[in-house]
Amino acid sequence: MTKEIIEKLAEIEHTRWADWQKYMMLSCFKERGLRDKNMVLEIPKSQWDNWHRQIMTPYKDLTEKEKDSDREQVDRYLPFIQNLLDKQKEEIREKIKNAGMGYWGTKAYNEGYAQAQADILKNLNK
Repeated sequence: MTKEIIEKLAEIEHTRWADWQKYMMLSCFKERGLRDKNMVLEIPKSQWDNWHRQIMTPYKDLTEKEKDSDREQVDRYLPFIQNLLDKQKEEIREKIKNAGMGYWGTKAYNEGYAQAQADILKNLNK
């Protein structure tokens, strides 16, 4: 897996996490006072301040420690993506083998795999 793919997935993870945090924080305010006091979720101010700062910070501006947290989440679904790439690679290899293309088939295979990775990155940017 290339570093570029890992970084893009970590950026997506940060955005996913920030969206969830916004929802959770807004929910706490909307629900406060509308439920029994025992069911009110209160977030300590220090945690609120930290989360709010992180929510408002683009991934590229996070600290390395904060980025590492997002990268750890990417590690959860990275094997799935690698498995998809491996299957695609094997499918291309089998097509070349069955077509008996020799050198030019191998060249096309290598170019095709590189293009598949580029296509994945392009789709992630959408």
